[in-house]
This record gives sequence, structure tokens and C-alpha cells, in this order.
Amino acid sequence: MWHADPALVRGGGSELAEAASPAFRVSACFPYRAAHPYALAAQWEDLFAVFAPILRQRCDRIQMWDDPGAKARRSKAIQPGDWHPFVHLRSMHADVDDGMFVGFYFVDASDKRDMRGRGPAAFRFFVGSAIRLDACIPLDDWDAGAFDIDALVAALQALPYVSFAAGYGLCLSDRFAQGDGGEFLGQLMPLAQRFPALDLVHAEKRTWFSGTEHDFAKVGLTGINWLTGVGEPFATQGGWDRLGAGLPAGITMSRGPNGMVFQLGSKPISGEAGVDDDTLPLYAALGGRLRSVWLPQPRPSPLFGDDHARESLAYERRFFGQ
Repeated sequence: MWHADPALVRGGGSELAEAASPAFRVSACFPYRAAHPYALAAQWEDLFAVFAPILRQRCDRIQMWDDPGAKARRSKAIQPGDWHPFVHLRSMHADVDDGMFVGFYFVDASDKRDMRGRGPAAFRFFVGSAIRLDACIPLDDWDAGAFDIDALVAALQALPYVSFAAGYGLCLSDRFAQGDGGEFLGQLMPLAQRFPALDLVHAEKRTWFSGTEHDFAKVGLTGINWLTGVGEPFATQGGWDRLGAGLPAGITMSRGPNGMVFQLGSKPISGEAGVDDDTLPLYAALGGRLRSVWLPQPRPSPLFGDDHARESLAYERRFFGQ
């Protein structure tokens, strides 16, 4: 199995394994004003409730930014009110016009050393010029059926998302955000080559913005994974009927009030050659369909480091036919 790769087995001497954990991962982007937690606290609480049972078992500390623009709360102990984090955020400040740079993340108990987010359990939420969500659950919980995927999709469909992707990936330490040099970021490249369906992008590298609230064209889609959500503006730009019509066998689509969700195959995959050969072509099939909506462009901060800009762009375009 992909998660047994020596580079990802903790205690095996791999530097990468000390900064990343295999996980079932949900990554999403939302528009600032339409999806702000001050206005949609109940909907966000419904989404958090899908993860909460696992987080309660796996996480023991929290980083909380509940005062817009201020430093994180000094106390890292999880307080009772933190288990309703969106209600808490709104109780502290409720002005959407002045609600930027708030958020939180629940930290896995194994991260006590530095709280940098290596997981495998994590729930990160942050409001910048757009809203970013990155949540992970351990593969043991996924395999045991402890996660309600139908409830996840229903909760996401109730929010005005730009896009989201859910499937296998890595819960990544913040070392991958700034990067401890391009060499460290480059350690992800062999995994990207062996397991092309994995989500290997740190949340802070996925959603960079120019500062314009609706500047989603450059940032684009969150990615393509087992579940791929396409919301506005991309659903309208691509044409709702055209994007959802005549899908290849193996791809299903459900349409909600805020976008469409594509499911690629019956279960998540890593894309490993010889293991997922029957399902991986579905990812390229959806990428070809979405290519008219968005083709990834070079980023100011390449995913695999400044020394690997070309490889970083190729990774982002791997399912888009270029």
C-alpha cells in the first residue's frame, strides 16, 4: 500500500516521515464574503461536526485566532467552547467587513513537539482574502468506516464553495509552507511520481491571492481527487450542463445549490502503477473536461521549491492534458 512506502513510515529514519502523515484529506476554498463564518456559523458547525468525533479522540491542543488580525490565543489547551469553533469565532467578533485573519486548527496529539501540523488528524480553517479549509483524518479511521462521507458532501454542498477535493493525501507540517529550503520541498517529488493521485500540496501553497477578494481565476481549482467539487465561478464558466453531461463510466456527478461534485470510482486511490490502472484514467478524463475552465499557471512559490518550478507546474497540470 502507498502509505507503507519507506519515505512515509515514521521511525524509519526518513526526514519526510517526521513532517508528513498519510491521511484521508479534504481541501477546499471558499469566497470571503459569501461564506464567512460570521454569517454562516451554523453551516460551518455542521461541517465541523462530521470531523469532530475523530478530532476529539486524536487532538489535544489547538491554535486559535479569534481576534481579527491579532496573534493566536496564548492558551493552546482545547477549551469546552472550542468544540463549537465557529460559534466561538462569531461570539468574539461578528462584523464580516472586519473579519479577516481569523481561524483555528486542531492539532494531533503526536504534534506536541512543535505543533506544526504533521497530523494525521487535523482541522485547519483560516480566513484571508478567501477562506481556506484543510482537514485530515487518519487512514485507520477511514478504513474502519468512522468517517461519514455522505454527511461530508452534504455539509460542503450547503456552503458556497469555490472548489474542493477529497481523497488520499498527506497531512503536511508547516515546514512545507515556507519550506526549509527547496531540497526539503523536493522530497515530495518522488512521491508525486509514484502516487500521482495523492494530494501533496500544503494548504498555504494552494491558495495564494493577489489581495482581490474574487481573484479566483489565478488560484483556480483546489485540485482533482476522488471527490472533486466545482463551484463558482467555474461551474458557470464551464457550463453546468456541459460539465455534467456524458460522463465516462466510473464518474458520477451530483449537483447542489452551490456547485457540482464529481466522484471518480468507488473509492480513493493513490494512482500507483499496477494497482490503480483501471481508475487513474478517470482523473485525466475529468481534468480534460475541466481544462476549458482552468489550466494551472506557474505560482510565485513553486510547490516543490524554487529549484523545481517546472516540475511543480507539471505536477499541477498532470490531469489536464499538458
